[in-house]
Amino acid sequence: EAPASDTGRLVNSRTVDLIPAEFLGRLTFRTAHARPLEYGTDRMEARPYARAAVANKRGEIVSAIRAEIGAELR
Repeated sequence: EAPASDTGRLVNSRTVDLIPAEFLGRLTFRTAHARPLEYGTDRMEARPYARAAVANKRGEIVSAIRAEIGAELR
């Protein structure tokens, strides 16, 4: 189960960096509790949110990449 958003700190700590030369996008969360929530700890089960969100948006991501490539090829 993804974590609830009480304060919005997790989602507001998110940054997306696009590196076109490397054909790479990087999703980063800058809060201390981001990694333990995503992967869990020895005392807490994982509550993935980032990998699930990317997986759910995969189709949109692929479409956006194709559109950008198509625009550059025109």
